[in-house]
Amino acid sequence: MMPLFEETPTPELAAAGLRLGIAPPERMPRWAAHWLTEDLDGTDLRMLAGMSGQDLEEVRSVLPWALVEAGAPEPDLGAAARVVFTAVARRCADGLVTEEQVLAAVDWICRVAGYDDAVVAAPLAQVFPLHGEWSSVGGRDRAVLRAEVRAAVTAQLDPPT
Repeated sequence: MMPLFEETPTPELAAAGLRLGIAPPERMPRWAAHWLTEDLDGTDLRMLAGMSGQDLEEVRSVLPWALVEAGAPEPDLGAAARVVFTAVARRCADGLVTEEQVLAAVDWICRVAGYDDAVVAAPLAQVFPLHGEWSSVGGRDRAVLRAEVRAAVTAQLDPPT
């Protein structure tokens, strides 16, 4: 998976990643401490920021309320997918990841979400069948596949109104 969660994500991206099961909960205390420096505040957010992250039960016991205080209540699965797919698309549009990395991320997110209808409905998820084609012998030219990924990135970042 691309490094969406190596740096401190926004509370919204962290909540979405947690909902999808792709964000590491043991990093939440460090992220909460960072969010406190960004003028987010709350009793549970401060409590989370003071934890080591080693006791996941302890982290999970305060996590939902801390995220609410940070302005990011747990999203439904479809909303979580949209947030994460938009972050992936933004990284691609900004030249931080390749089209191949986007395909791998989309494939992984769709798999961990059990190919839920709300997840695969996202514009970026439309390229998940291309992941297998990218590495298969005799598939379409990579330039064509890159163009399809780029079109899905654009659609994810600029959905029709």
